[in-house]
Amino acid sequence: MQYLRRISGDRRGRGDGVDVISISIGGFSTPFGAFGAVTKGIFVSCAAGNSGPVERTLSNEAPWLLTVAANTVDRSQRATVKLGDGQKFNGESLDQYPTSSGSLLTLFHTDSDSYCKSLNSSQVEGKVVACSVYRTPSYTANLVKAAGGVGVILISTIIEGGIILDSRCNFPATKVSNEDGARITAYATSATADGIHHL
Repeated sequence: MQYLRRISGDRRGRGDGVDVISISIGGFSTPFGAFGAVTKGIFVSCAAGNSGPVERTLSNEAPWLLTVAANTVDRSQRATVKLGDGQKFNGESLDQYPTSSGSLLTLFHTDSDSYCKSLNSSQVEGKVVACSVYRTPSYTANLVKAAGGVGVILISTIIEGGIILDSRCNFPATKVSNEDGARITAYATSATADGIHHL
């Protein structure tokens, strides 16, 4: 139905004498309605969508369209995770809290509840918890906070890859890539894990 509405809108635009059609909707492509507009001399610009960075996630890729995509900025709100064995992982955080003053905090993660949906306060109180993002970063951070955690390492999803999509949590939080998250959780669940220096 949405596809038919979009074609109908393109036809209406041609009839109304427009010069430019801007379609800011991604998700699926509708090149045929736009093709009719282009043949009438109307410039058509479309959104590339918000998926990725995996293959076949681009929307509106027909060669007669101008497909517009956003890019990342060359700045980051860096927040570094330093593990007890010296490994460092650069994440990002819009919640910039003072780092712990060199003291070692306990790191917690369990594979049986990687999304931290049912944390037990006796396990996480006073600890930094590594979690895969459940719903949203702030929702996940609130789950950790409610269970008595003092900070959270948020692990990006596989589909986000190395991209760190950051959001405010109002809690000490660092968002890391999926690859770095796998290394952090492997450390947290190893027998030699002795904590985390700072968040």
